[in-house]
Amino acid sequence: MALLLVLFLGGCLNIHTDRAYDKAYELTRQSQWVPTYIETAHFTLKSYRSPQRSTTDLPLIVYIEGDGSAWIDINRIAPDPTPQEPFMLSVALQDTTFDAVYIARPCQYVINEGKGVNCQYALWTDGRFNEVVIADMNEAIDKALKQKARRNVILVGGSGGATVAMLVAARRNDVKGIVSLAGLLNHKSWTNHHGITPLGQSLDTGRTIYSKITTIPQIHVMAQDDTIIPNALSINEINKMKKIVRAQILYRVEPDMDHDCCWGTYWGKYHQPILKSLTQTGVGS
Repeated sequence: MALLLVLFLGGCLNIHTDRAYDKAYELTRQSQWVPTYIETAHFTLKSYRSPQRSTTDLPLIVYIEGDGSAWIDINRIAPDPTPQEPFMLSVALQDTTFDAVYIARPCQYVINEGKGVNCQYALWTDGRFNEVVIADMNEAIDKALKQKARRNVILVGGSGGATVAMLVAARRNDVKGIVSLAGLLNHKSWTNHHGITPLGQSLDTGRTIYSKITTIPQIHVMAQDDTIIPNALSINEINKMKKIVRAQILYRVEPDMDHDCCWGTYWGKYHQPILKSLTQTGVGS
């Protein structure tokens, strides 16, 4: 009976994982975005590139996926971190204006494809913002810039992808803007708020990182009903950044939305004014 239960649970997990891959396939099947892989020092990262749309003097918009499926439940780590709902992929596909690239986090959308080299549970649990993760995401952006023949980037991170965007931006000199959507800005305050285990193998944001990115124009968009990353936590971090220098950091709280709903629709409506305010003047509006 125990063996049958294990086999049943394993089958259920495979079904859920297959569905996660299928959702991304269906979402992108009729788009003109090109699926590809970016090889970095330690990982094969799944990526999608938009069609060529604008002149090469504009920044490349880089969409960074959230944390995906880290846990099945409170006691079980997910065997594959691929998002059950493709949060930032659905956001990226709404960008019909700019040259853009979507980059999944390490081990998302690749394990089932036999490309999950070096994938370990820590990479989507307490080490999700580890040095090797940030270094390889940074390398992937370098390669995306080369592929698109661009010199500058605007980083758009959703949920935990916002932390990646901030940590990456702190080690680059070509970031013209940071946008977060339901973004996690400080994982220490987040784990403390929820009373969950700290991300002990992850790099921290905080004052050292903030001092390196507060000269970069930023727009942080939050959802009024977000209970996963409460607005108060994010606003507190934004206020910390503003105290370091006179920063161009704006935020807005959108009504009738939560952590999961409805960011693709929102981005389809507002991505042009948000990104144009950064590409044209470097100042959000």
